[in-house]
Amino acid sequence: MKYRILFLLSLSLAWIANAQDFIPNTIKYSDTSVPNATGRAGNASIEARALAGRNGAVDLDVSTGSLDSSATAPGQLEKVKVKQSGTDWAASYSNLGNGGTFNSAIGNFPRGTRLEVTGNVSGIDPRIDVVTVT
Repeated sequence: MKYRILFLLSLSLAWIANAQDFIPNTIKYSDTSVPNATGRAGNASIEARALAGRNGAVDLDVSTGSLDSSATAPGQLEKVKVKQSGTDWAASYSNLGNGGTFNSAIGNFPRGTRLEVTGNVSGIDPRIDVVTVT
């Protein structure tokens, strides 16, 4: 009995010595998602992402700052134009009074559809900058 306990104890100590370190949850293991689209013209820049639901409905988010930041986006989005690549579909949104951010449901598209987003940005340079991302 005594040898059995010593044997089990030595096995558990060997296992602990050879065990790999655990990775804490604060460290990202893997990220295979598509990054947000970014573009700039002059000092103005925009960041955009389109999120598709199961039903095909697409929500578009555009910001003159970082989309994932809680900081106020600089400048003002004056106009946002969205075009579907390879087709004649386009939508234009103007008179945007909500600073440097824009979000809207823009329609139904199949996953993987390429969209081109153009934003007119004021309040950063002396002129209105036209920034395009795909």
